[in-house]
Amino acid sequence: MSSFWKVFISIIVTAAVAGSGTWYATNYFAKKTITSKDTQIASLNKTLDKYIAQSEAAKKSSSSDSTTQQATPQSPAPNPWLYTNAKYGFTLTFNSKWTNYSVVETAPSSDPHATAYLYVCAPTTDASWQDKKAGYYCPFSISVATLANKAAYEADNAEAETPTYIKSNANYAFYYSQAQAMPTDGQTFWDDWKTVKATFATL
Repeated sequence: MSSFWKVFISIIVTAAVAGSGTWYATNYFAKKTITSKDTQIASLNKTLDKYIAQSEAAKKSSSSDSTTQQATPQSPAPNPWLYTNAKYGFTLTFNSKWTNYSVVETAPSSDPHATAYLYVCAPTTDASWQDKKAGYYCPFSISVATLANKAAYEADNAEAETPTYIKSNANYAFYYSQAQAMPTDGQTFWDDWKTVKATFATL
C-alpha cells in the first residue's frame, strides 16, 4: 500500500474516532443535564405539593374553627338584678335601687291553703325597724298556693283587700300583698316596689 493511502486511511480513522468521542461526550453531558433538570423539577413539584397540602389543611382548620364559633355562640353575661326562684318557678327583676335585696321565705302559720310566703326586702338603716329579716324592710310579699288549693285559698281571703292574684304556672298560683308601714328610710322602696312586682314572670 502506498504512503498516500496509509495517510488517508489514518486521517479517516482519526476523524471517526474523534467524532465518536465528541458525540459520546456531548450525549453524556446532555443526558446528565436533562437528568439534573428532571431531578430539580421533581424536587420543586414535591415542594409545591407540600405547600398545597399545607394550604388546604389551613383552610379546613379555619373553616372548622369558624363553624365551631357559629355553632357555639357565647352566652350573654348573667343579669345581676334577675332573681330566679327555681323552687316555685318564677322570676323578678330588680334595679340598682335594690342593691343587696333579699327574698325571705316563711311557712304560713294561719292559712292552711297557702304553701309559702315570700317577703321581698331591701336594706334599712332604721335601727328601730323590725321585719322578717333584721336590718331589712319588706315592702311587699308574694303568697304561693298550689293549683289544687287555689280556689280554697282565694275563698279564705275573699273579704280581704289583699292578697291580689298575679298569675299561675303549671304548679302554683301567685298573689302579692303590700306592707302597711315603712321605716324612716323606706320611701324609695315604698315607691318602687310595684315596678319590681310588674316584672314578675313564671318559669
